[in-house]
Amino acid sequence: MTRPMNPASSLPVWALALVLLVATGCESTVDVETTDHEPQLVVNSFFANDQRWVVEVSQSTSAFETADLEAPEFTIDDATVSVEPAGAAPIELSYTDTLTYETILGSRTPSSGGYAELNRHPLPGETYTVRVDAKGFPPVEATSRVPAPVPVTVTSAARRVEDSWVDPPSVQQERTITLRIQDPPGKENYYWVRIAQIGNISSTEVRFATRDRSIINETPTDLDSNGDAELSRAYFQDALFDGRTHEIDLVVEEFLAPDQEESPYPYFKVEFGVLSKDLYNYLVSVRTFEETDVNPFAEPINLHSNVESGYGLFAGRYLQTFVVPSETVAP
Repeated sequence: MTRPMNPASSLPVWALALVLLVATGCESTVDVETTDHEPQLVVNSFFANDQRWVVEVSQSTSAFETADLEAPEFTIDDATVSVEPAGAAPIELSYTDTLTYETILGSRTPSSGGYAELNRHPLPGETYTVRVDAKGFPPVEATSRVPAPVPVTVTSAARRVEDSWVDPPSVQQERTITLRIQDPPGKENYYWVRIAQIGNISSTEVRFATRDRSIINETPTDLDSNGDAELSRAYFQDALFDGRTHEIDLVVEEFLAPDQEESPYPYFKVEFGVLSKDLYNYLVSVRTFEETDVNPFAEPINLHSNVESGYGLFAGRYLQTFVVPSETVAP
């Protein structure tokens, strides 16, 4: 016979405390019992075909503590870290306290350093297992892969629009960047896209608008009056176009001052990624966390982890980069 669940046992700690507080009066003191936290290894690596191997290793702390996990007391600089390709010899990584690398969420320079192998990089279609052994912790491991590339082409077209509502009038270009994805049939595929403007000495991420339903379905943002979602980056799956060629239009705006004949950013860089399932699930969990973070009545959200006997994420992606000229359309 299945024993009925005690309703109170399914409540989060904060909710149980709130119920007790209301039931016993506003002046009562409620002591919430918490169990001692046993630190676990935290392993994070967002790896890609165009980057060298980098793995960050730290230790966890209690959810009831406020701590900087990159502080020296949480740094683990004496672990044994290796990445093993399927059926091949492991790649040994060495600790370095100076490290800057790119992740799917942006550039990262951890003050706690990390483990790296700068002469080797992940290969498309390969599966890898990371193993970490550190004194005082049980060994941990995780497995993921760099997905095989998916055929994609990128084209663009621009049209000139003058904004007569300002004085002097400004010139605006709407550039439509079109991705044409040849989605492989018979399996779930996960994608990611980001656009940046490239200048002579700097680059900047730009926002784009899209009406593509596969992206909108993954997006918590409100749509504008035209039915567009405005984003700076997007991830999506192929559920709506499995096995077919799918075109996605991304519209970016380019503004020119009245005396400018061309944009100070002569190129756009379009990054298109094929994601492992673990990386896609992690991004979904980050989105859910951000949606509920401001709601005190929401259930706690755990970020997706695939590290056995520990925490963190070891997940790959295949990245392709396309350069699109930002030529100015003649009046």
